[in-house]
Amino acid sequence: WLQVTGASGFVGANALEAVLEAGYPARALVRPTRTANLKAAYGHYGAKFEVAEIDDLATSDLSAAFKGVWAVLHVGSPLPDAPDVTAEVNITSAIDGTKRVLAAAHAAGVKKIVFTSTFATLYDPALTWKEATYTEKDWFKPSREDALKDGVDPWTVYVIGKTLAEQEVWKFADEHKDYDVTTINPGFVLGRFAKGQTIGSLAVGSNKMVYGHIVGGPLFDHGPFLPTFVNVRDLSALQVRALQVGDVGQRKRILAHSGPIVFREVAEYLHKAHPEIEARISKLDDSNTGKVGEYAKLSGSNAKELFGFEKFIGFEQTIDETVAALLEKEKE
Repeated sequence: WLQVTGASGFVGANALEAVLEAGYPARALVRPTRTANLKAAYGHYGAKFEVAEIDDLATSDLSAAFKGVWAVLHVGSPLPDAPDVTAEVNITSAIDGTKRVLAAAHAAGVKKIVFTSTFATLYDPALTWKEATYTEKDWFKPSREDALKDGVDPWTVYVIGKTLAEQEVWKFADEHKDYDVTTINPGFVLGRFAKGQTIGSLAVGSNKMVYGHIVGGPLFDHGPFLPTFVNVRDLSALQVRALQVGDVGQRKRILAHSGPIVFREVAEYLHKAHPEIEARISKLDDSNTGKVGEYAKLSGSNAKELFGFEKFIGFEQTIDETVAALLEKEKE
């Protein structure tokens, strides 16, 4: 089996769908409340799909869920805008959940680990709006204590948790040289919803940044986060490719980065390309138009060099797909 954690979330459900379509027998590791939805979406795969239920990655016994597993696609991690998730819970779930997944994989004899991280583990948020270029060799260097200070916003807590979790992955790789380990570091992930995703609100995850413009909200404030994006279909394709490429000992830290995205420009594009929802789109005036100043960039070619991934889906197609997905979910 291929184990997929977080398989009912936006990225996880898309990853699960992609690996099933690629022919891999997949086991989804989810909370019991998510099982029915996943089985309804993917039950037609028959014996090639099953669900393993756990209450919490950070505390549950994972040994039974990892029996017969040859590879782990670890996606599960609490989002910063999840309801009732404190900074302590977010950090603990991200770090301890990852450590327990790695330990369970090791105990079960799993030799391939693919961890979905984030672009925000590469850079210092204090330098976002300055001229700089980051590659897969760069690191943000926070501590757990930084996330638990008073007044730290939830997105920064999330980034610190993901950074420390990814560091645990590479610590594990350093200690187990016979493992094939990949981390994939995507920009803001936009695009379609997978059939098996559990959706409580359209105002969560990266898609909410586009949805806020569709419903006339204020333009998304990037704050300390680099304006970079990736289409979720490209991210899923890279996750599948990580399963297919084997190179034990090579540190594969793949940047899933289509290009820059400034959300003022998203609103401008929506006004131009989607007249059918013109009346709903966030208004542009002198207060939110004009050229954005200098900001840091991501640069990396290892998706092509290591995975043969030639071309990412562009800005306009990604926004069009995201709008279509959001409007369809509104109807539902």
